[in-house]
Amino acid sequence: MKKTEREAQLATRKTEREAKRATKLAEKAGHKAHMSKVEKAAAKLPAMGADATRILDEVTSNLGLDQANALAEHLKHYVRAMSTERALSAKLTVGQVVTIVSGSYPKFIGRQATVVKPQRIRCYVSVPGYDREVYLFTSDVVPVSTDDAASIPAPATTEATGTEG
Repeated sequence: MKKTEREAQLATRKTEREAKRATKLAEKAGHKAHMSKVEKAAAKLPAMGADATRILDEVTSNLGLDQANALAEHLKHYVRAMSTERALSAKLTVGQVVTIVSGSYPKFIGRQATVVKPQRIRCYVSVPGYDREVYLFTSDVVPVSTDDAASIPAPATTEATGTEG
């Protein structure tokens, strides 16, 4: 009696496992390999306006992959050159509150931050809620008026111990 009940339980479990395995295989059949990373990267891209979307659609439908790649490289170079040129004229000071308007960190675009270390064309900023400093072109940030700056906490400073080097 016990043996037959045990065998029935084992058979039920086996049927459930096989059904679960078949479901997983069916899901994988519709999913292309290596695309999850590409989809995650696409989700992190900044939003585009209607004109930029129209141009992108035109490029992707009318150009081959090699020419689209060449165009992308030229656009990246143009953006880098303009960012460097604009960064030369920007003047930032330590403790100044800025808004991040562009850069290679889309998750920070639109957020306010405090300048920790300004340099000639780059700067380090402290973003509230993020424990590391963010490295940006000075052209990637815009100073905020002093009225808006009151809501941003000052960056945490570390005390020198004399062992830093």
